[in-house]
Amino acid sequence: MTPQEIFDRIQALPMMVNIKGSRNPETIKELDTIHKAVFGTGFTPGCKKCVVKAYHEVSDLTLEKLIAMSNAKFKLKKDVVIQFPAFSPNHFSNANLSDKDAVKMLKTNPGLLQHFESYPKDDQGNVVLDEKQADAGKPSGTQLDKPLAKDVIAKIGTAKTLDELDNLVAGDDRATVIAAAQKRLVEINAANTEPAEQDAENEGSGTEGNERNQGEGTGAGGTE
Repeated sequence: MTPQEIFDRIQALPMMVNIKGSRNPETIKELDTIHKAVFGTGFTPGCKKCVVKAYHEVSDLTLEKLIAMSNAKFKLKKDVVIQFPAFSPNHFSNANLSDKDAVKMLKTNPGLLQHFESYPKDDQGNVVLDEKQADAGKPSGTQLDKPLAKDVIAKIGTAKTLDELDNLVAGDDRATVIAAAQKRLVEINAANTEPAEQDAENEGSGTEGNERNQGEGTGAGGTE
């Protein structure tokens, strides 16, 4: 189906729901057809939450979005969802992935290429970056080089802040890198917590000392 045909069928869905009901087999079948045409995946018809989710996913699509999705050069494999950057709340699937997002992901972590079903290639079959999608100063057709895990882990070990840590592991799904990042995350949080606890202890000690001094002063100056 063309983007326009898909959009027209999406526009007709609310009327079908009103007339036949959201649980009607014909309604669910039509929703499933549209969902597969857009995202390449269906849903479980017997799952009420799945039906509602699918309905909202297609209902939110505009014609412009459908056209952009149909022209996308980068497409993920079926049912793939990628968290990017690492430790962020951002998740990408074919429902919301733009070519610009895909390029950024792959430049940060070329290993994510394994999750893509299709992408631009050069004559040798290597993934390339489109000139319009590449960052300023990056030539079109640049082949992506994957940084060694040991190099990334070494940098993780010296990270001082959470922002620095996040930038180092953004989009990296290698188990060794993630494990090193999680370990360093605990260390950074602990380092940030210790000064606050020490200050609290010092304040407590100071208060106890003042109370003790005040008590001693009262005893010495008391009347008979």
